[in-house]
Amino acid sequence: PCLVRKLKIEKVVSLQNIPLPFIKTYQLVYVHNAIPFSKHRFKLKESKFLWFYQKLIGKIIKRSLRKADQIIVQNDWMKEAVSRNCHISEDVIKVERIRCFRLENVSRIEVAHRRFFFPGGESIYKNHKCIIKACYLLHKRGIDNYEVIFTLNSNCNTAKEVLRLFKGGHTPFRFM
Repeated sequence: PCLVRKLKIEKVVSLQNIPLPFIKTYQLVYVHNAIPFSKHRFKLKESKFLWFYQKLIGKIIKRSLRKADQIIVQNDWMKEAVSRNCHISEDVIKVERIRCFRLENVSRIEVAHRRFFFPGGESIYKNHKCIIKACYLLHKRGIDNYEVIFTLNSNCNTAKEVLRLFKGGHTPFRFM
């Protein structure tokens, strides 16, 4: 904060979910962590880290966001959750979707087989189980013309959940 005042910084952009404390400079905050805003309430026995993060760090994030001049989130549900949980007007919150690639140079998209890439660690809040259950329901309905690529090891608990649900049969999942 002292450096911001000393250098007479006009605008601060924080990429760490919270604005800098104790400064009056305009602050734009990018909120990327959904754990404090998740409807799922983590239990201590479920995950000590996620419980701690949601209960304690989450309170700090929510309280500090009230001091931000502008907040950027990645999707509409985060905008609504930040507004509701932090008591902040939605006018202060802007949705900026992340665009990873462009399809301008693609001449033909194969419709017969769809591939979904899901990067993320095995943490429970990444919701791999939700994707697995959705794919299981699709499988039960005979919809199998797709694959889901997880950036997880095939020996992880998520892979074991897949094998348990699909009982060793064909699965649409690939682990990297």
